[in-house]
Amino acid sequence: MSSQPRSPTLATLVAYALSEHRQAALDEADAKSHGSFTWRHRKRAEAHDLLALEEIAGGRLHVDHLDLSTELHAVVRLSVPVPTLPGRDGEIVVEQGAVLGLTWPDQVLSARLPGTAFVQILAPSHVFHSNVLSGPVQALCLGVEMPVGIKVTELVIASYRAISLQDVQADPEHAAGVLDHRAAEFWSRNPSRMPLTTDPFLMPEATEAGS
Repeated sequence: MSSQPRSPTLATLVAYALSEHRQAALDEADAKSHGSFTWRHRKRAEAHDLLALEEIAGGRLHVDHLDLSTELHAVVRLSVPVPTLPGRDGEIVVEQGAVLGLTWPDQVLSARLPGTAFVQILAPSHVFHSNVLSGPVQALCLGVEMPVGIKVTELVIASYRAISLQDVQADPEHAAGVLDHRAAEFWSRNPSRMPLTTDPFLMPEATEAGS
């Protein structure tokens, strides 16, 4: 029986022993997983680390749904400030919390996929962000291309940083990552209002290997 890391970090998620109910959720999803042995093994490993990240994130992350049947699909809730369209007074409304749909396809193991391929913001609606596509499908752009094999946990943390405007491309003249030019123009005129929070996703002691 493996021992639990004394101070769990991003670097030690692979060795993290999940709580009983999260382990059961992982086993249930894994039982319905299809594909090659390598693909099934990698999906399970990524799902394990996502659930482990939920445990060490201090309430900042909740995994509501996990599906490994084809691609890795998850629905997660992030405790993060989210800019939304101006209210009646014309002021930006900052909502607290986002629901994300995560997709991790098998192509990620062999190709650099576009930064819009992984994350959709399911709620709130009407997100007002230069790197979020305006409309019913609110794709979040995390960059021009993402590295081959990028981990699901890295996508979650990158999403937190992007949504909270800690890491954002707000130059409306910069084609890379700008999906809403009206929002890009607003945030480029108001740099003092960024970021919406300076809080890291994880406390410093839990960020070995980066956050």
